[in-house]
Amino acid sequence: MASSNLGDIYSAVSIILVFITILLDVIIREAVSYIQTSVPDSSKKKEIRELSRKGRKISRILILVLLFYTFIFYLLFPNTYRIIKLSQINFWNFDLANTLYVFINFCLLGFMVITIYYLRKIYKKS
Repeated sequence: MASSNLGDIYSAVSIILVFITILLDVIIREAVSYIQTSVPDSSKKKEIRELSRKGRKISRILILVLLFYTFIFYLLFPNTYRIIKLSQINFWNFDLANTLYVFINFCLLGFMVITIYYLRKIYKKS
């Protein structure tokens, strides 16, 4: 893959990832708040409904974020696989562009795991 193509891909993906990662940060804060909220008594039906509605809203947004991360990971994975397959491990003379490309893809995988973790916590609370 040509270096200019990788540069264009980095630019596009990095701009998109900045916005989606900020969204993930905001949603995870809401998810933590939701998870730490105590469940009201069964006599308070309206509060239970509101809490349930908030949990579903957070879950839907987390699912959208997860789908986005999965889509970007899927798009970048073939080149990541090729880079790993053709590269040699070298701690001093490595190709910075290829290393960053692989690093970004593994970070996406980490974000996917974090998103799934919070989705599971929300579903366990429901």
